[in-house]
Amino acid sequence: MELPCPYEDLIPDPVPGCPKCAELDATRYKARKRREFAVAVVASQQIRHHEQGHHA
Repeated sequence: MELPCPYEDLIPDPVPGCPKCAELDATRYKARKRREFAVAVVASQQIRHHEQGHHA
């Protein structure tokens, strides 16, 4: 039995082709590499809120 990652739905995907999403995703990636998880969470939140503008 394989269980899904419990936090997978909390990690928003950046919108392809959007420079702002790409910038936030890079920030999140670098923060994770440095184990600065609070910074990574903030970047994920910013991606999620920024994505709302793509669908308006």
